[in-house]
Amino acid sequence: MLEGIVDFVRKIERLKKVERSGWKSWVGIENPESVAEHSFASAVLAMCIADLKSLDAQKLVLMLLLHDIHEEIIGDYDYFAKKRIEENELKKLEEEAIRKMLEGLPEKLAEKYLAIWTEFQEQKTIEAKIAKEIDHLEMIFQALEYENEGYNKDKLSVFWENAEEKFKDEDLKQIFQLLKKRRNLNA
Repeated sequence: MLEGIVDFVRKIERLKKVERSGWKSWVGIENPESVAEHSFASAVLAMCIADLKSLDAQKLVLMLLLHDIHEEIIGDYDYFAKKRIEENELKKLEEEAIRKMLEGLPEKLAEKYLAIWTEFQEQKTIEAKIAKEIDHLEMIFQALEYENEGYNKDKLSVFWENAEEKFKDEDLKQIFQLLKKRRNLNA
């Protein structure tokens, strides 16, 4: 039982080396953030939003910690890479990968984590919808960070374009506006 947890965490550790590909392919950032860094920041934002909105914080944080773990096996695909793969094929690859990531865990943990990951994928609950928006919003935080580090603002604009329409939640819209305002102050 504990060996399964050790094996699982060792797989998760490897996410520290899986680069978020969009930053590299779109902006040319040589050492972009890892999937682990993105997931951690997303989970912290989820914790704050869940507590602010009196949502199920544990579920929301777990969702953001688990949402990309399949990328340890299949890698991180940027927007255009995803478009080159048939949607059903990509879903199949992701589901096979998440099951492989969870195998070896005690059954009740594997079932719980798969259910939370699936809930995120299906986008039917308020937590899943908020989690998806947080996933996008964290990317905006990172884009602003890269701009502050001196990376090409024009190339980073692609991450800001049409981002606002992804936010339905009023609090997340307001956070986006605050980030946008800070971006404009740096112009």
